[in-house]
Amino acid sequence: MAPFIERLADLSRDSQERHAAGFFSTPYTPASSNGTWRSGGKLGFGGDGIVGLWCQVDPHTDRIMDRVAVKQVMAGQATFEYPDHWVDGIVGGTPLEYDNGMRLYAQLIASVPRLEQYMARPLDFGAIDLNNYVYNLYSEYCPRGSLINVTRAQKATSTKYAGLKVSNPVPEAFIWYFLESMARVLVGMDAIGMLHRDLQAGNMLFGDPDPHNFAMYPTPKMADFGSAGFHADLEDKNMDRGEAGEEYGCCQPYAPPESKFAPRVHKDDDWEWAVDDQVETDIGWLTRKTDVWQIGMLALCLIRNQAPIQECDRGHIDAKDSSTRLNFNSDPGQGKRSVSSRDYLSLGTRATTASTLSHPTYSDDLCDLVDSMIQFQPRDRPRPSILLGKIRATLEDKPQLLAGMREKRPSGDVASIPKDKYFLHVMRGPNEYRLGALLEEETLEESDV
Repeated sequence: MAPFIERLADLSRDSQERHAAGFFSTPYTPASSNGTWRSGGKLGFGGDGIVGLWCQVDPHTDRIMDRVAVKQVMAGQATFEYPDHWVDGIVGGTPLEYDNGMRLYAQLIASVPRLEQYMARPLDFGAIDLNNYVYNLYSEYCPRGSLINVTRAQKATSTKYAGLKVSNPVPEAFIWYFLESMARVLVGMDAIGMLHRDLQAGNMLFGDPDPHNFAMYPTPKMADFGSAGFHADLEDKNMDRGEAGEEYGCCQPYAPPESKFAPRVHKDDDWEWAVDDQVETDIGWLTRKTDVWQIGMLALCLIRNQAPIQECDRGHIDAKDSSTRLNFNSDPGQGKRSVSSRDYLSLGTRATTASTLSHPTYSDDLCDLVDSMIQFQPRDRPRPSILLGKIRATLEDKPQLLAGMREKRPSGDVASIPKDKYFLHVMRGPNEYRLGALLEEETLEESDV
């Protein structure tokens, strides 16, 4: 099988050309012009492709100099030949996912310094195979994983309470950091009329810490813009949910009420949770508040320390008792139409009962904000600019909510950070750049630059 790395050697040149052609982002330049690119194995996979890690290695010292995530998109013939999958409808031209990401990256980098760090940077595309309906997308590698990794790493650690081992919660300061950074990105998206529409846990990545802001925590990064859409008219803030229906939209269990993409878990599943837009006429559109709901749901995942939350996870729902599941259908007997940041206190399972012993009392400010973001009716949610304003006003008025973590700097290596209630365990251990410590040597494939 041809290696993913086919065009990594040309990234710098192609990026310079695209920059000159009108993109207002800084061109990508590999760490070194001399070196070897090696495969670091699979990072993940989704419905239309697989993502691999590729490392630029110093041939003399075996030290990693640069890393790139390469997504091999295996779209299939129908999707590949669908004009809306490509810029200007030119099949085999520029993939829309790349163009969407570049447009947002250009907006963020042109607005506020360092704002672009809160999205996974698109680098290039290539290796377009018209015969096999395959192409590659190259993007920034996010070494701290996804929101799923964050919750799993935190849950894997425990503290003894009343003789029971219970999982450590996600620090509140980190959740505020996540909300503030994502609200800033949403404002940038709103400025260009963009909706992400697929903000799920696997698409929320984390990079190394920003030494200037919350230096003890990984940097949140929005990723995967393949389902993004733009308003044809920036004055029209609505988007027909049917347009995002069968082909685009957030996957269940992270889909908001107005998304028509997620009526069922599987084709033959009887879990009908979509809103009947003939009954709920106000939920017939996707708007900028759709993305607000999804960020709120991800913040709720951090509060609960589970992704997805229990009410949306089929593995945690008793088939005989549907009363606790999230179901946006108008039939009140088929589940809950809404969830709350405080619901973990009353879910009643053995696991959550144990966790409440050590669960922090998250501030009312945080809980109220998250609850406002996941309101059933879009009109009851804050738009991105209002959301960001609320976050900033709250943190300015009550800086104690951050417990000094915005300014705190780790002394020495992150492994030395005290494992107190402000510690996020996904940060445990140093970020090794020695190849043998990071990757399995026997899995590496070599490709000369």
